[in-house]
Amino acid sequence: MSPDDFEFLCGDVIRQGEDAEKLLLIQYVDWLVTTFNEELPDENWRIPDPHPSAVSATTVDNRDNDYHRLVNTVERHTRCSPAYCLKQKRVDLLAECRFGFPKPLQEETELSLELVVSKNTKSVESELHTKRNDQRLNSHNRVMLENWRANVDLQVIVDEKACARYMAKYAAKGEPRSKSASEILKLSVSSLQNDNQVSSAFKKAMIQVAGDRDMAAQETAHMLLSLPLVGCTFSFVTISLDNSRKVNIDAENEGDEVLQKSALQECGERAKLKSRYTGLSQLNLMQYMSQYTKVRGELTKRANPYIVRTFPKISATANIS
Repeated sequence: MSPDDFEFLCGDVIRQGEDAEKLLLIQYVDWLVTTFNEELPDENWRIPDPHPSAVSATTVDNRDNDYHRLVNTVERHTRCSPAYCLKQKRVDLLAECRFGFPKPLQEETELSLELVVSKNTKSVESELHTKRNDQRLNSHNRVMLENWRANVDLQVIVDEKACARYMAKYAAKGEPRSKSASEILKLSVSSLQNDNQVSSAFKKAMIQVAGDRDMAAQETAHMLLSLPLVGCTFSFVTISLDNSRKVNIDAENEGDEVLQKSALQECGERAKLKSRYTGLSQLNLMQYMSQYTKVRGELTKRANPYIVRTFPKISATANIS
């Protein structure tokens, strides 16, 4: 076999491997997300009654019918408005939807590759175009939508640069400017006399603003409904690594210990405990504190492992000059 034939054969094998990887990716994307509307709404379509979001997922009898109702009610970007998504990049250009709607139809899901040539480098940017028969449909996952019962936007990012830009955008995104603060400042300035200093206006404005802050609609709704603002399914336990001990505030008799045993002491004495649990001596500190606790002086296994938090935070490189 000549060198040219060998090079051609290798190139053909590489192309076959790339095509196989691309096909595998497309199959995964089609399994995970969809932009295909199985029941496209016509001009006479109306929002179902009751609203699909008001129906509990546990009471649904016909899942397919329920899914179609959800898709057409909460997953379609039906209107574009300047107040929400229409943005004008330049004065001489028409305003466009910042989400890219309406989107072009697509017969099959495909992965497009584009060569980007800059001044000093060349790179390939990849973009997924999912199978689409509805120009207004959000990319979503059916299982998530059926359980969340509200708008879900799920996309697969296959380009590492696009992923980095997306993360940087949200990490650097600032809070919206308070309209009330600017209005208060205008009122403060308008109430000034000619001989007043500018600093007086700022003092008046800050006094009125300092006690309040902007509240989002979601936070307001949670407060009105007496719902918690923060929730967590995990439990935590905090331990000290410097062997500090808490004061025993429940001590009643003179013989009671003034200080409780530290986490390090309890872990060190774990093998001496007369307990129905075996294998305690094989557990390290983190495992012991995560799985066991003391209840009225008796060692008890936790129903679910806790997440262990430690203090003080000791740097691994503290002594390295």
